[in-house]
Amino acid sequence: MLLFKIYLGVGAVVSYFLSKPKAKQLSKFMLIFSYLFTVVFWLPILILGLVVALRNSKKSDKLIDEIDINDLCDSLDKSLYFEKLLVEDGEIYRQKSETCIVCNNDNTNELIEQSESKSYCYEDVEEGKEDEETYYTTIEYSVCTVCTLKGQTGLEYIKDYVDRHKPKQQEEIE
Repeated sequence: MLLFKIYLGVGAVVSYFLSKPKAKQLSKFMLIFSYLFTVVFWLPILILGLVVALRNSKKSDKLIDEIDINDLCDSLDKSLYFEKLLVEDGEIYRQKSETCIVCNNDNTNELIEQSESKSYCYEDVEEGKEDEETYYTTIEYSVCTVCTLKGQTGLEYIKDYVDRHKPKQQEEIE
């Protein structure tokens, strides 16, 4: 975040010097400097942001597929950290506090809102109807930029929470 502020500060200084009418001698130098600044500083930041976003989206897709939908709903229903909202197409579990789900950082300027959805089919067998309707379970949570850059998507925490709180199959059978 500090590096980003430095980039903005240097960009503001360059813009200031380019807008001054007395700086016509410096305009060629400043134009070259601004092109160099764009190539050296902004392009790597944009490429890095794209790489981090793609990495985290692939990781999130993999993790959301591994989570069992029934265990997820049961665990989040009992959770103190999430509230359940019923909507027409399914249900939404929203994080109650505005902190990072991974490290509990409460700086709201650094939080990134995340949302993951998983669909499931529900068969309605009432009165001879055998319609299958698709419903969605959506999880809304926040992850800070530091955890995002470290590659932690927040779904690891939710998956661990679900694994810790799901009922043991052996106890149900006995």
